[in-house]
This record gives sequence, C-alpha cells and structure tokens, in this order.
Amino acid sequence: MPSSSLNVAALCAFSDLIILLPELIGRKVEPLLPVKNLSLPVEMQMNFECYVHNHHSFAKNDSFRQLVAEIQKVTAPQD
Repeated sequence: MPSSSLNVAALCAFSDLIILLPELIGRKVEPLLPVKNLSLPVEMQMNFECYVHNHHSFAKNDSFRQLVAEIQKVTAPQD
C-alpha cells in the first residue's frame, strides 16, 4: 500500500473525516486501523491508477519483477 494512502487512512481513523479509497486498499486498511470499509452506491464509479517508482537498478532483479507482476495482477480491472 502506498504510504500516502496509509497516511490518509490513519488521519481518517483518528478524526471525524470520511475518505474515498479504492476497495482494494480499504480492505487492507480495515484490519490495521479503527476504520470501516463501506461500499459506494452502484451509481458511483471510482477508478484509480497505481504507479510504482523504482531505481533503474531493479530492472533486472527477478524478485522485483515478480513483485510488479503480482501488483499488476491484483490491481487489474475485474469484469
């Protein structure tokens, strides 16, 4: 989970704020913080983009490539 998403979720957990996060991230945060993941109304569509920033030295690292492949698999749109 990106640290910025975790920071925003922590802010939400310890305040009266309500935030919108992708369900994928919300489910991961729920066991960690005192927050509740709620579904959006069906009329509301929410999309997100995930970026991985890395140093070029990781380009040939097999473990890193497998990690990126797993992130792509988990975040792929589900029909």
